[in-house]
Amino acid sequence: MRNLSLQGEVRHALPLRLNREHHDECAGRSAVSGKIVAVIRNSSHDGHLDVDINDDSVDYHRDDANEDFSSHHLSAQPPAVFVMISEGKLLALDGNDRLVWTVDLEKVVLDSNLEQDDEEGASTTLSEARSEWFYAAGFLQEESPEASNTNNTDTILGLNIHDRASLHITCLSHAGHVVSVSVESTNSIVSRNGSPEDGSECIGTFENGLECGGWSPDGEVLALVTFASEDEEGNAIQTENGQFRVPILMTMNTQYEILAEVRLEPCLYAEEQSNNIGNGSSEEAIHPNAITFCWRPDSSSLAVSTMDANVKTTNEKAETNPLRRIRTFSRTTLQLLSLSKEEDGSGRDVPNILPASPTWAPAGCSHYVGALQSSRSLSSKSSARGRPISMQVAFMEPNGLRHRECKIHMTYNRMNENEEVVGVAFNLDGDLLAVTSLVTPLTNGSQSEQKSVCMYGKLQLYHRSNYHWYLKYELRYGGGVISSSSAIISKAKFSEEDPYQIMVALDRRHLDAVDNSFPSLE
Repeated sequence: MRNLSLQGEVRHALPLRLNREHHDECAGRSAVSGKIVAVIRNSSHDGHLDVDINDDSVDYHRDDANEDFSSHHLSAQPPAVFVMISEGKLLALDGNDRLVWTVDLEKVVLDSNLEQDDEEGASTTLSEARSEWFYAAGFLQEESPEASNTNNTDTILGLNIHDRASLHITCLSHAGHVVSVSVESTNSIVSRNGSPEDGSECIGTFENGLECGGWSPDGEVLALVTFASEDEEGNAIQTENGQFRVPILMTMNTQYEILAEVRLEPCLYAEEQSNNIGNGSSEEAIHPNAITFCWRPDSSSLAVSTMDANVKTTNEKAETNPLRRIRTFSRTTLQLLSLSKEEDGSGRDVPNILPASPTWAPAGCSHYVGALQSSRSLSSKSSARGRPISMQVAFMEPNGLRHRECKIHMTYNRMNENEEVVGVAFNLDGDLLAVTSLVTPLTNGSQSEQKSVCMYGKLQLYHRSNYHWYLKYELRYGGGVISSSSAIISKAKFSEEDPYQIMVALDRRHLDAVDNSFPSLE
């Protein structure tokens, strides 16, 4: 068994406020008022991050994270990393965590709508109600020779613009917006003191929103899940009290052309106004009806988890009940490959699968899909009393049959806290499994007592040895009382190059203040 230990931690702090002179409508707005959704390394950046990793070290890059960043404070260095915030801001930071530029994705969408509608006197003021942006990732998009020859500058902010493939960042929102940010174009525009939004394009908007989506690991296929308004014959879909909808799974290429699409089984709908799950509720909780998915590491197929509305039970009454199931589809045609089932040959569905995004193990783990599972339904009345509910990551083989599991150690204080597991992820070699949790203190005290406690995040690392999983390390970002170390984990992702390095995005909450950072652990 591998002897795992924390070798070091490098922490990067984001700028708290942004005040750009040519962005008057955004002046004073917090640059990081939402949670961190994605952290993208710039592979074109020649330099290295100016940090040292020492045993038991924590290196904070910045002492001036509370400063206002007006235009004269912006860095002229090339971007080393890109961070997307859920409120719709894409931040480019240099190797010292200095702000290079910021793209307001909501403004990109607004400008695109105004160009299409060409309305006289239309207001260009950004709405205070911003949509939630849930995904961002970079991919290399082929550039035409004509486009490459339109600019005579060889390099802009350290990037070679004559490369045939340039870095683009795709950003997705639950409102249905798809925005593509050209890193090279934005660098060029910013170097000429232009608006950074001019280097971005709103590819389109899905009128029924987007539930989830993401690029394949090879960066060639984009998978999206939206909803259908009409059935296959063109008739409007009638849903009973709006309780369920018909999802559409589709794939696109790097030019955003549709490759294939398929309708899924009707599923329960994740209403925006409800965020409750299990025994606790919080704004960070995953909706029990959310649709989630993951790609297979070799990009050949993908797994989609949905709360199907009408699943036949095995009793004599032939009743139907909602049940979460996981299906796998081929990459090219979206042909159904498997459906989650128990391995005993009975044909029974796997019960009590939870909405956290599934994770697909690499070849070293037989390419099975890991999904969070509870010992019994979290919505049942018995869940609020009696013996505690146990959690595990259930593994499903490529044929959909459940086989083995990783038991999760619930290490919270059951008398004073409630814990919700919100994420699972394999590392590159498949021998480490990261489990992230949200711990909510339970208090019935006065308002002052309630303000003195806060939610905090927890990260557990499990190691596989001889087909068994063992808890090897646990990190807690707080302990129920507001302090400088209290934080919620908004994202945990293993490195795509080093299997034993993980990035953890933190959302710190000190009373009314929010401070975001993303430590890297080895």
